[in-house]
Amino acid sequence: MVAKSLDQFGKIDILVNNAGSRPGKDRVLVLELEEEAFDEVQRVNVRGTYLVSKALPLTWSIEVVAAR
Repeated sequence: MVAKSLDQFGKIDILVNNAGSRPGKDRVLVLELEEEAFDEVQRVNVRGTYLVSKALPLTWSIEVVAAR
């Protein structure tokens, strides 16, 4: 995702982690939520945010070094 954005826009100035998922088609009460569905939501929401947040500063570091 980061590489594709850099190819299209040339640089990335800011990161806003606003994507997420929810289990199934409809909202459910936490008492009705299966653990597997909870784990999948956490995998997408938390891990996705972590991975993008980890990848993007690397490109910013490269840009700073290249600008010197």
